[in-house]
Amino acid sequence: MLATVASVSLFGADAKGVGVQNSEQTSDQKRKVQYCYLEALKQKNKGNFAEAHDLLCYCYSMDPENIAVLAELSNMNITAGKYAKAKKYMNTTLELDPDNYWVRQALAHLYLNTSENVKAAETYEEIIRRHPKRHDNYYYLANIYTRQQEYAKAVEAWNKLENAVGINEQISVEKFKLLVKMGKNKQAFGEIDKLIAAYPTQTKHKVLKADLYSAVGKDKQAIKLYNKILKESPNDPIINNQIGAYYLKKEEYGKSMKYLLNVLRNKDADLKLKDNILSVATDSIMEPYFSDNIFKEMIEMHPSESFCYWRYAEFMMMKNSPAFVQYMEKALELNPDIEAGWGVLYDWHLSNNDKDKAETVLKEGLKHFPENGKFLYDLADLYIEQKKNTEAIELLQKATVAFKSASSFELASFVQGAIGDIYSSMKETDKAFVAYDSALVLNENNIMVLNNYAYYLSEKGINLDKAELMSGKAVKEESNNPSYLDTYAWIYFKKGNYTLALLYIEQAMKNGGENSVAVLEHYGDILFKSGDKEKAVKMWRNAFALDEMGVLKNGHESQASPFLKRKIEEQQYIDK
Repeated sequence: MLATVASVSLFGADAKGVGVQNSEQTSDQKRKVQYCYLEALKQKNKGNFAEAHDLLCYCYSMDPENIAVLAELSNMNITAGKYAKAKKYMNTTLELDPDNYWVRQALAHLYLNTSENVKAAETYEEIIRRHPKRHDNYYYLANIYTRQQEYAKAVEAWNKLENAVGINEQISVEKFKLLVKMGKNKQAFGEIDKLIAAYPTQTKHKVLKADLYSAVGKDKQAIKLYNKILKESPNDPIINNQIGAYYLKKEEYGKSMKYLLNVLRNKDADLKLKDNILSVATDSIMEPYFSDNIFKEMIEMHPSESFCYWRYAEFMMMKNSPAFVQYMEKALELNPDIEAGWGVLYDWHLSNNDKDKAETVLKEGLKHFPENGKFLYDLADLYIEQKKNTEAIELLQKATVAFKSASSFELASFVQGAIGDIYSSMKETDKAFVAYDSALVLNENNIMVLNNYAYYLSEKGINLDKAELMSGKAVKEESNNPSYLDTYAWIYFKKGNYTLALLYIEQAMKNGGENSVAVLEHYGDILFKSGDKEKAVKMWRNAFALDEMGVLKNGHESQASPFLKRKIEEQQYIDK
């Protein structure tokens, strides 16, 4: 975002007037300028920017030293992208009022936004000279010099800030990084020594020095200092954690675990630190070094902390232990804001075909995360199975909004396609078309929607050319998908092109179509129209047998058309 000059009051303008005025103006001229200035503000507030600009230009022509007018002209030109003019007005203001902090800072930001880094640095230098207590400008200046790779000047800027605010960790670390880039390692570590000297009782700065030794490849110095600090503070969780991390990086996992366990078993250690350590347990390399007892110790030590149960549940999941469920449920009881936990429990119950529990988990999860698109979609999926189409559509519409808000347009397209499929099954053609079209607006390459939309059109016998184009695109993307090949074949069948219909339905059969009731029945229909009545009846019988097996043995709904039995009995193609 481009900076703009601050409001008039920040320029020291009198509330009753319009700021600095030319003393040579007559009283009448001053009144005209003031009137036009106030009218310009009114027009600007109404959105009449051209009129406002014209009035301000008139004011400027009458009173070129009016700071309030210059400020508004600067703002309007920044908004219009006319940065050269904005800089001109801002520089004029500074000639009239060199100590105007807000204008000079806005000008520095504008130089930064227009990549004029040298001028930006010069402007910040001047701000610091005139306003040394405005500490944020030291940061800007140091960052500019760092980007320009003028590291010595950047260090100088940090030194000035340090002189103003005193020694602190951020400044020391920034100077350290710059000095290392300059090849001045000794001086770099000297900065950390200054930090340690300023806060001699704080272990963390000594640990920082050891960490930095490790970061620049000075491992011997690092471990020597780590051990020295550990000797001074053997129970300090920070030093134990850092030594553990050091050995972890060196792939000495057994040594690492020794120190990490010291942190875990320290009742006073930071809980986030413990959580981070437990999270390592799910790493395949570190998993053998953890045990159930470690997690049980943590739960006994911190029975009200959800992360102990959550991490143990993750660990047990990695070992394929179904006992993870009770720990996951406990974690969510203590902290229902573990979003991933609800999804894990849902997946578990669904995989065990306990759809009632799966539904309960999703509903509870949605109380805490009402805009979780996946939860909304998954619950809708359960409702679809229960024939609760209205409730499912409502959830899917919410899921679409959620995915669009997260810029997940492919997922939003997928969900809209599902809505189209529901309306299609409900024979609500117009609503189905709206949903399918919405899906393709969100993702024109959604091949599932392209296929389903095309098939629905072919079943209706309308817009077959459009259906052919959509289906062809799906087949091009997945040329071995039997469902997509079947749709393409069926469209050609509907168009009366039985040669191409036979070509694509046979490709569908070669790619697994023999396991689909719809493909087998369509194959029979196409064979019949192609003159092979005997083979057509055979395919119809195969389709009927496969459908009956699914209905009787597996409880599936019939996938056959309502005419399949008559086709077999009458040995004729029937569609009415």
